[in-house]
Amino acid sequence: MTQYQVCAGAAFEAGKNLWNDIPNSYIDLNPYLESSYVSTCRATNCNLLIPLRLGSSRCQSCSKILRSLKGRYKTSNESEYNENTRNDLLSKSQTKAKLKDKQEKNRAAQKRNKYLEKKIKKMEEMLDKEGVDLEENLSIEFSNILQTAPLSEMQQLFLDQQMKYAAVKDKRQHRWHPAMIRLAIKIRNTSAAAYEIMRDSGAVNLPHSGTLFDYTHSIEAQVGVNSGLVEMFSKQVKQLSVEESRELYHVLIFDEMYISQNLVYRKSDGALIGYAHYDDTDKEVQRFEAYFEGNIKEPKPDMAVTMLGFMVKGITSNQKCVVAAYPCKSLNKFMIYSRAWEVVSHCEGAGIKILAMVCDGGANNRSFFKLHTPIHRTESGIVYDTPNMYAGEERPMFFISDVAHLLKCIRNCLYNSREGAGDQYRRMERNGQPLLWKVIVKLYYEFKGDTLREGFKLNAQNVFPNSYSVMRVKYAAQVLSQTVANLLKELKWENTEELIEFIEKMNKFFDVMNGAHSSQSKSTKQLNPDLAPYTDPGDERLKWLLEDFWENYILHWKNDNDKKFAGLDA
Repeated sequence: MTQYQVCAGAAFEAGKNLWNDIPNSYIDLNPYLESSYVSTCRATNCNLLIPLRLGSSRCQSCSKILRSLKGRYKTSNESEYNENTRNDLLSKSQTKAKLKDKQEKNRAAQKRNKYLEKKIKKMEEMLDKEGVDLEENLSIEFSNILQTAPLSEMQQLFLDQQMKYAAVKDKRQHRWHPAMIRLAIKIRNTSAAAYEIMRDSGAVNLPHSGTLFDYTHSIEAQVGVNSGLVEMFSKQVKQLSVEESRELYHVLIFDEMYISQNLVYRKSDGALIGYAHYDDTDKEVQRFEAYFEGNIKEPKPDMAVTMLGFMVKGITSNQKCVVAAYPCKSLNKFMIYSRAWEVVSHCEGAGIKILAMVCDGGANNRSFFKLHTPIHRTESGIVYDTPNMYAGEERPMFFISDVAHLLKCIRNCLYNSREGAGDQYRRMERNGQPLLWKVIVKLYYEFKGDTLREGFKLNAQNVFPNSYSVMRVKYAAQVLSQTVANLLKELKWENTEELIEFIEKMNKFFDVMNGAHSSQSKSTKQLNPDLAPYTDPGDERLKWLLEDFWENYILHWKNDNDKKFAGLDA
């Protein structure tokens, strides 16, 4: 007996309340007052005595009970449960929660089944009433028509891809044609919500968004100039015909956009994205300002509020690409200067010739223009060109205000020429005749109730613009259109002659400025010659723009106002 000891059982005090739940076990209250335990949970087939040479305080059966007890204790302390765990391994509260969830799922499934049964029944009734039985010959004829129809190459490819996708059992095995991938990316970039609706409808088979992500993010996004995109665009430019040298010139378009303030991790390298981007000069200015404010600590990084994006676009080609993006908190003219010329240096170094910078007429952008030394000085002090310091040849860099933004500003001026404009009120007047927005409102109400109306371009969105519609260029173009001018001519309302001329001038100005490389159809260009591409430096539209529009209309209007209000300056 000296070679044996009493088995201590599964004496796990922390899980003592679970001893009664362990199968094939019983509670030993230690009636013989053993010193190795006070009370314990023991297996029903416990050996009671175990050899000392084993080096363990319990037998194998009690060891299994101990492992089971610890597992149950761990599970009972977890609030959540795994639905695949056996019920006997769950605590009472977890078992109740599991049964409750199962019951709710069963009820939801029953409701879903009833809904689908009703839907199937309605479809069967509809087929019985409206369905048409197709004869075998008619089915064959339809198949022949589909095979012999004069479909375009893209239409044939689309139908072929739809049939192949439908025939595959495991959809993950299907490999989409590159043309279908490009079509899907174009649709999704136009509207992600519409793309998902098309996929979910089942009427059209399209690639999953995750598949498209791998194609659209083949080049990793970078803060600042994206060297990968610049290199890719440079290869596209070099493929253009050398004889067509005009296609080698591009403009650099930039704009500031508000973004959601947030921090996210980039999956590829774990970098934290969302902070404002500052170059060395910006950081030095921050330290300098912090020093004078008495803050000796390193300034904390700022969350980005806006994104300054740069896009390169061909002047006479359809080539375009976003090549840089800078997250910012508070943009100023100096930040625009450093970033814009950084993008130009990368583009010129890659063989992409930049002839002009295009942006809206914001205060920061106008101040950015004034930072440059002009090649041609003007009496007004407006800077519209400067030497391109990164060009390998003597080539100027022009500064151009975005025409779409100018049109919205012109519409806003006319819109604020009304009562109730508040601080934005202005009274537009030319040759003693007022140009009032209320005429546009009156014109809208004049034909509002007609089913077929002449003033079809006027609607509530462009006549009563809100914070959203005021940003849409098409709404401004609809008001300042030839259709509206012709309607006012026909009605012959009193004191609207100057307003009619104003609308006609602005309509022609917008069309003329959109004619360089228009994306409109050929039929539209034939109907409106102002939208035709420019092929001659002596084009009559350019002469009209300089003489009739600028000198005889805009400058004449300005000079009249200067004379009229000359006494007020004194």
